[in-house]
Amino acid sequence: AKPQYDLAFWNINVRITDGLVRTTNRAESWHARLKSIFNCDHPSMWKFIQHLQHEENYIYTRIVRLDAGDAPEAGKKYLDHTKRLLHLINNPHSNIMDQLENLAHNIKL
Repeated sequence: AKPQYDLAFWNINVRITDGLVRTTNRAESWHARLKSIFNCDHPSMWKFIQHLQHEENYIYTRIVRLDAGDAPEAGKKYLDHTKRLLHLINNPHSNIMDQLENLAHNIKL
């Protein structure tokens, strides 16, 4: 049976080997950042405004740095994970089950 989605649609092999991000979901990343900044589910209006102003300053500073030619920031965990995946892609195991097992150890659900 033909798969519902083409392999090229969900395969990130090329993105990893080309050094690109594995996801394009920037909104989800920003939401997680805001959630960690607020540190509560229902901040007061003043705390909400204060945190948004701080976030605006942070984003503005990042934009200025990117415009100046600085590389985008990437977290150590993300870089380490990408390095492990790239190693598995560039040095595949001869046994397909070993390769799949090693790839499975790097899947984050």
